[in-house]
Parts: sequence; C-alpha cells; structure tokens
Amino acid sequence: MASLQDFNAQLGPAFEGAKAQFGPALEDAKAQLGPAVQDALSATKTILQNAPAAQKAMLEKSFSPEALEARERAAKEAKERAEEARQEAISIREAAKAEASSRLQSAVEQGKAQVEKARAEAGVVAAEAMSKFDTVKAAQDAIVSETSSAAKRVQSEAASLARKVAQLSSEQAETQAELDKTFFLNFGKRGELSDRINALQKEGKAQAKALEQTRKAEAQALERANKAQATADEQLKVAAKLVEEATVKTTELTRAAEAKAKALTADATKQSDALVAKAEQKAKALEKEAAKLDKLSTR
Repeated sequence: MASLQDFNAQLGPAFEGAKAQFGPALEDAKAQLGPAVQDALSATKTILQNAPAAQKAMLEKSFSPEALEARERAAKEAKERAEEARQEAISIREAAKAEASSRLQSAVEQGKAQVEKARAEAGVVAAEAMSKFDTVKAAQDAIVSETSSAAKRVQSEAASLARKVAQLSSEQAETQAELDKTFFLNFGKRGELSDRINALQKEGKAQAKALEQTRKAEAQALERANKAQATADEQLKVAAKLVEEATVKTTELTRAAEAKAKALTADATKQSDALVAKAEQKAKALEKEAAKLDKLSTR
C-alpha cells in the first residue's frame, strides 16, 4: 500500500492545478461573501489539500462562488421561513385562546341570563301565591273578626240582662221581706209593697225571657264565630299549600336553570379545550418545521 507521502505526492499536482484554476475566483468570493464564507473557503482549502482528485473536483464544484451564494440564499430563506412558522404558531395559539375564551364567556353569559330569567319567573310564581294567600287571609280575618265581634256583643248583652234579672230578683226579695214585716192592718203600705212586688215580678219575667233569647243568640253567635274560624283555618291551609307548592316550583325552576347553565359552561369548556388542543398540535407542528428550517439555515 502506498504511504501517505506517496499519496500526497501524487495529489499535489492536481491540487496545484485546481488552485491555479479556482484560486482567483475563491479569493474574489471570499471578499464578497463575508467572514462566514471566508471560514468556509478556508475549510475548503484544507479539504482540497487532503482530498483525492475525484473528491477535489466535487468540492471545487460545491464551493464555487455561485454554489456558496445559492447556499447563503437558501439559508436566509430557511431562516425567514422558520421565523414565519414560529410567528404563525404564536398567532394560532393566541387566536385559539381568544376564541376559546369568547366561547366560554358567551356560554357563561347565556347561562347567567337563563338563571336570571328563571329566578324572575320563580319570583312571579311566588308573588302570585303570596298574593292569593294574603287575599284569603284578609277575607277570612274579616269574617272571623265580624262573627267574633257579634258574639262578643251578644255575650255583653246577655251579661247585662243577667245582671238586671239578678238585680230585679234581689229587689223583689227585699220588697217581699219588707212586706212580711209590715203590720197586716197597714193596708196602704202593704198595698204599695204588693204593687211593687208585682211590677218587679213582671219586669223580671220580661228580662228573664229576654235573657233566654239572648243566651240563644249568644250560642248561635259563638257557633257562627267558631265555624268562621274553622273555615278560615281551612282556607288558610289551602292558601299556605299553594305558597308551599309555589316555593317548590320556584326552587325547581331555579335549579333547572342553574343545571342548564352549568351544562352550557361545561360544554363550552370542553369545546374550548378541544379547540386549544387542536391549535396547540398545529402550532407544535409549525415549531417542529421551524426547528428543521433552523438547521437548514445553519448548514
């Protein structure tokens, strides 16, 4: 096998020929394309000095001024495309987040509006039930008050008559006692006392009869008052039941609206998450492409 020195000896003339042919062009490209290309040209010279003839020919072609300029152009374009890809990825993420936020906010507002509407409807239902209750209560209270007042008036009248009957009875007894003590021949006084007793008896009977009728009226008045109170209690129970049912209905309306609002928010959140995830996937693909382009721009 030939030694490295023999190989270099054989390669020397070919390298010198290539150098003589392309040297001026390389020096001119070096001056035009800047430090980066100068480094590339220096590396090329080193490679040419140590490369076989066939490789030298390929390298000479690859590192010609036109090829280097094309590579620099391609690297610049790759860098620009990479930056565009990154910016597009940022825009996609921001747009997805904005759209997701808008959808979620819309769902929240829609749910809130439904809850407020349900609460308003519930308020109307409750107000109507309470209005009915108040109306029934006012009417029944008036009836109970009237019958109770009537019963009290009759009771007061009966009490007054009872006192009067008792008073007449007492006066009659006193007059009778006085008559019994009066001398039997004292006809004038005895006649007066007898007349007084007869008058008291007559009046007592009348008052007793009036008292009896008043007692009956009192019983009837009390019965009416009790019936009125019982009816009022029953009507109030019915009205209270309506209020209770209205309360249940208002609770159901509100809960249903809140559940629907929650479902709307959950669905919007799910859709927003899916939207962001899809955008993230696309953004990562763009960033991956940008990374590849970065590599191309640095070759």
